[in-house]
Amino acid sequence: MRFQNYIWDFDGTLYDSYDGMADAFLLALQEFGVVKEKREVYRLMKKESVRFATHHYVGVERQQALMDRYHEIEARRLRPPNPFPETKAMLEAIKAYGGRHFVLTHRDQSAIDFLKEDGLFPLFTDFVTENLGFQRKPHPESLLFLLEKHQLKAEDTVMIGDRLLDVLAGKNAGVSTILYDIDGFLGEIPADYTVHALDEILKI
Repeated sequence: MRFQNYIWDFDGTLYDSYDGMADAFLLALQEFGVVKEKREVYRLMKKESVRFATHHYVGVERQQALMDRYHEIEARRLRPPNPFPETKAMLEAIKAYGGRHFVLTHRDQSAIDFLKEDGLFPLFTDFVTENLGFQRKPHPESLLFLLEKHQLKAEDTVMIGDRLLDVLAGKNAGVSTILYDIDGFLGEIPADYTVHALDEILKI
């Protein structure tokens, strides 16, 4: 196995959540008098971030208000996100070979709650969520925290995510990177490896 430590982004990487996130964002946008197509919002959220999208659509003065409303709608939606079909088997296979898993996400405690509901929580060693207050990716602060806390060697560690900011966070922390590009529209991103299905990671 190439790596010993696997640091995972949550939304769009372990969980197929962006479709529901886009729905919640569209509802929040409508309350702010902005009507957009779902495909446009989805692409912007994936290529950049939710925070970027809020600034893009309503400007800096209303950005936080839109973020707060989006989180309220997203938290109470009837359709919770599900893990990708390959997620559990892939995590179990890596752990069986001696690998350790960590979550590094901008999502709050709900990420851990979903992992518990889906029986994935025991597969992980530790979690960094928004609640800990670290600077957001691509700043490496949260990733460096995990490296130091668990004495992880950078050369044995890989950051896996579905966006440029995940890859840049890994590079800024001096670890290897894997881009999970399920949509194929992200363009050139300087990841060490790119996969289009999660189980391809097992071949690295």
